[in-house]
Amino acid sequence: MVKNNSDKIVNELHPLTDCDNLNNSKDVERQKTNNRNSYNVTSSVAKNNRNTRSRKERLIAKANQYSNNFTLHAVSKICNGNWCEKFVWMIIFLACVGLAGYASYSIYNQYLDQDVYLVTETAVTNKNTFPAVTFCIERNEKTYYCGFDINARMPFYLDPNEPCLRTNDETPIREYISRSGSRYWSNNIFEFSCPRTSRCTYEDINRKFFKTSNNVRGSCVTWNPNGTYYNDEAEIDLVVAVLNSKFDSQFQHIEIIIHDKEHDGVFVEKSIRLTPGMNIDIYITKKIIKRLETTYSTKCVKSNSRNIFPGKYSINNCVESHKCIKIYKQCGDIYDHCRKYIPHKIVQQYLRPNITVENVTECLKASNKSVDISNCARPCEETIYDATALSKRSSAVRAQARVSLKYKDKYTYRIEREVVSKTFFDVLSKISGLVAFLVGASVIFVFEFLAYIFIVTLKLCA
Repeated sequence: MVKNNSDKIVNELHPLTDCDNLNNSKDVERQKTNNRNSYNVTSSVAKNNRNTRSRKERLIAKANQYSNNFTLHAVSKICNGNWCEKFVWMIIFLACVGLAGYASYSIYNQYLDQDVYLVTETAVTNKNTFPAVTFCIERNEKTYYCGFDINARMPFYLDPNEPCLRTNDETPIREYISRSGSRYWSNNIFEFSCPRTSRCTYEDINRKFFKTSNNVRGSCVTWNPNGTYYNDEAEIDLVVAVLNSKFDSQFQHIEIIIHDKEHDGVFVEKSIRLTPGMNIDIYITKKIIKRLETTYSTKCVKSNSRNIFPGKYSINNCVESHKCIKIYKQCGDIYDHCRKYIPHKIVQQYLRPNITVENVTECLKASNKSVDISNCARPCEETIYDATALSKRSSAVRAQARVSLKYKDKYTYRIEREVVSKTFFDVLSKISGLVAFLVGASVIFVFEFLAYIFIVTLKLCA
């Protein structure tokens, strides 16, 4: 009875409706949901913290694994030893690195010098063509100006106080008419024929094998100027005679110049002196030299625009070209053998048309013959003929001599090639071996160290 009354009183004070009951139940459910969400967040954070710690621990373990097992053991000791070990191994490591760096620098500098060495090969051929052979009446006109030797007395017909008179502004060149018969070839100065018993046929003295010139060496004839002649014996005999009597007073010797067909023989310095009334055997060896270009220590060149003389580029032509141009600039004129080859621009700029013969000759005598030849490098490819001569007196008439030309090695010739002494890969292998010996480092260590740095970076970011 009392309970019923109390319920009644409560109901009267706080009347409850169906809506209130519904709202209360929703609040309870919302609270439960919030509690669950809060628990899930807390669990997720805890889980993430556990994952982060686990990841960090794995990275630390992996970094330690790398640092303990470097193939470069000194680095492992520096990373994991106590302070005393670290100090000692750091000193040793830096000393070895410094020594390896110095040695590697020296090796690399040697590579930059680009030194070369010579490789000699023997080539076999069944057709050794003969070189060009130039025969000259020995008379050096290198010191001739206006037709006379400046070191001798000036001829009476020249006025020393007048300029040198020239036709067409250059020294005239005499031309000779050549003729060939069934047994000889002649240009009225030289006559070539076959000995009675020899390795020579009348076809060998055909006109196509001879070329006449008049130049600094005097009167010359070149046999085989195109370098096309050959025979199965690799040997030929020729009788050389001087015919014109007006040369007898000057004639003492014949110069024989063995040279490559692409060079003008009169500008080749090396020659063989042939005395009339002699038999001479000339043994020839052929050599082809191939050099590396200007980036290497030999600094060869394929051509040189300052080479004013005809024929293929050579050091001698280059030096003579520089010398002639320098003297022309100093004196306003030049020796006869240079004059026609001086470039037109230099002639226009430095020509002194009114300078007297005496002034020119004095300038030529006093001019400084030394020139800067730093631009005169060796050609990148050249053919050289070495000749050995053996002579003996014969019963031939005066001003006549017998010449036998023969290859010393009938079927072979030499090739000399320059080869780079150190390529980039040679230097790389030397430096690698040196570093491996002194430091113990290798390419594997480089990748190991990069991986270690990557792991440590990830650890710091984590």
